Amino acid sequence: LPTLSASTVDAGNAVTITTNRADSSFTHDISYSFGVLTNQTSGLAASTGVGTSTTFTPPMALLNQIPNAASGVATITVVTKNSGGTVIGSRTVNLTITAPASVVPTISSVSVPEATTTPDLASIVGTFVQNLSRLDLDMVGEAGAYGSTIVSARLSVAGQTINAATGTTPNPIGTSGTVTVNAEVTDSRGRVSSFAGQNI
Repeated sequence: LPTLSASTVDAGNAVTITTNRADSSFTHDISYSFGVLTNQTSGLAASTGVGTSTTFTPPMALLNQIPNAASGVATITVVTKNSGGTVIGSRTVNLTITAPASVVPTISSVSVPEATTTPDLASIVGTFVQNLSRLDLDMVGEAGAYGSTIVSARLSVAGQTINAATGTTPNPIGTSGTVTVNAEVTDSRGRVSSFAGQNI
């Protein structure tokens, strides 16, 4: 039976596949399936004529097959051939492929225009005014990673929270000085990313 140097590996990291061949004349063809993909060889250092072992580095693109999960199981198939090239057997072994901790959703920035138009503070004052300004908050560039989607978003500023990627603060901003707008998104893998430091 083929064996693996690890039963779980992050995408982008290598695992060794050992064929444990019964005879030194035997060679092996190796492929894998993952998600809807079958007969894949990408990431294998060698996929045909393998003797004792080869390495497999799951490509990051495989994570597109598990947009709603942080891990999935790949089935690695090892086909054994004798010295004459005749197939004499086939075995499989499972490998759990995980999304590295670095695979998280992203937020580029937060747009923060003036929302108060009566009076028209943007035109009259040209800056935010304590106890008068309400803010139109809008995340920019929020996106999942490797197929994941954004399932929830939250914006917060000066004690006010908007549970969406865009919205207007319910009340005027009651504090003075520098005010920080924070944003957070959660994707379909359950991964969370925050954006802090959008100051006004």
